[in-house]
Amino acid sequence: MSVLLLSTEPKGFGERLECVIEWIFPSLEVEICRTVETLSDRLVKPKSGLDVAVLAAESIRELEGLLSIQHLLDGVPIILVVPDSEPETIALGHKLRPRFLTDGNGAFVDLAAVLGKMLQHSQSHVERRRDERGWA
Repeated sequence: MSVLLLSTEPKGFGERLECVIEWIFPSLEVEICRTVETLSDRLVKPKSGLDVAVLAAESIRELEGLLSIQHLLDGVPIILVVPDSEPETIALGHKLRPRFLTDGNGAFVDLAAVLGKMLQHSQSHVERRRDERGWA
């Protein structure tokens, strides 16, 4: 199972999120992008094996950058962390159609629980497809 993580600021909430994910899911393959541009480059490559994208937008500018590459995120389940809880920011974030949206001020406990459920769902979906096709 694989997660694509956008974490741009060395001392921002993305780094804290990175630590939480690695601590709670130690065997999870986490591919980290440090800019929206590198995320964009990664998303034009095949997405097979990519279960979830966790996007930590540290600023409104980054959030707008994510909106500009929204078409590349089609078909990828998204967890989005926005920089603040202002209504305008939340409304902008919802344009990406995330499965879960939160701001960067919390401890990410709810986010980790949602990520766990999404990964569990993704794994059971893969196993069902294998069974349907008769793969071992």
